[in-house]
Amino acid sequence: MTRTTDSLGYCFNRNKTMNETSMREILDRKPFTPVLVTLSSGQVLAITHPENVLLTKTKMVVSYPDRDVVTWAPLPHITSVEMQAAA
Repeated sequence: MTRTTDSLGYCFNRNKTMNETSMREILDRKPFTPVLVTLSSGQVLAITHPENVLLTKTKMVVSYPDRDVVTWAPLPHITSVEMQAAA
């Protein structure tokens, strides 16, 4: 079950797991709002730029070029997406 909310009240369908289409909608919002993605393991991924994310049908790859780090997560393991205030 995944929940996504922001200050505007945007809410991801709570009865379904995250999928490529839903995540793409979040990343394609104009203007982009940075997000914190929480995984079922408790790990939190900060997404500050949508161009640092690669989506496949079942996975999300996030790069952190300033730290030379790449991490990935299965989309169904995303438990929440929290919109952050624009910097």
